[in-house]
Order: sequence, then C-alpha cells, then structure tokens
Amino acid sequence: MSLPESATRYDIARTLGDTRALTLTRRQRRGGPVVDQAGMSATLTLSDRASGAALATLSTANAGIAPLDASGVIAIDLGHAAYVALPAGAYSYRLDTVEAGETRPLLRGTWRVVA
Repeated sequence: MSLPESATRYDIARTLGDTRALTLTRRQRRGGPVVDQAGMSATLTLSDRASGAALATLSTANAGIAPLDASGVIAIDLGHAAYVALPAGAYSYRLDTVEAGETRPLLRGTWRVVA
C-alpha cells in the first residue's frame, strides 16, 4: 500500500541492541503546541525494502507504542520482542495514527538498525 505524500519523510538510525524507547513529540506546527492525541492509536510497521513485506509491527494495541495522550509524545518501545528480533539492516517504515477511525500517515522513510 503506498502512502499519500502527506506522510513526512524522516529517516531513522538506531544501534542494534539499544532498547531505549524512541520518543517523538508531535506538534501542530514547528515550535507550536503539541497535538492532543487522547483517544488515538498508532502503528509502526517496519518492512523489507525490496519486497515491502511487513517484518515487525509495533502499536498501541500490542504495547509496542505507549498509549497516546495529551502530551503529544509517541513513545516507541525498542525493547519490544517484535523489534529486537530484527537483525541489523535497512528497512522501510511507516508510522500511522488512527483518529476517529481514520488512518493518517504521519512518518515514513528508511529505518536503519546499525551493528
């Protein structure tokens, strides 16, 4: 499934074995107030760059992403079993949020796990 261009391209690199949470703060505009995400959910999908096959999914439903609230923070648990099972390499990813039943692409890009 291709993403609409509304998903911001943002490449990420993390060190293999680093299980600290990756936190992102979502704002209404650069330097502006945070987005109140209470009642929303989020899903991060890491995929094979060649085939597009999903290799790991972290979400608010499977505790791979902390519950969303009014703080605007999206905390991704890099200690989650689905993530730590990934070997070093380059993956494509997308981060989607769901609000009132509508999926909205937030970020997309290359996710590198560096040995």
